[in-house]
Amino acid sequence: MSILESHFVGMYLDGSLASGDFDQDSDIVLSLCRILYTLQFGDVVSKPFAARWAKETLGDPWVSLIDRAWTGRHHPELPAEAGDMDGTLDFIRFTLECSQQFTVS
Repeated sequence: MSILESHFVGMYLDGSLASGDFDQDSDIVLSLCRILYTLQFGDVVSKPFAARWAKETLGDPWVSLIDRAWTGRHHPELPAEAGDMDGTLDFIRFTLECSQQFTVS
């Protein structure tokens, strides 16, 4: 199991998000955008840059989730929309699936 997989599966898929006990899914979604960008290009970029890239590259269904994550990052007092937790879990699974095609050299 990769470090990425063990971190996200252990902490989020089997842990706090799965139990509904985690309220920082905005940071998770934006971090996943950065991870996907880094996997693709081998470079680490800012969350805003990675979020823009992910929206342009990944398209639906991720655009609205990334938009809400960006809003949530700047307005943490706003409640999450219905389905955001499930969307975040799905985005974690998507990222893990994408990461399987890359190997560390």
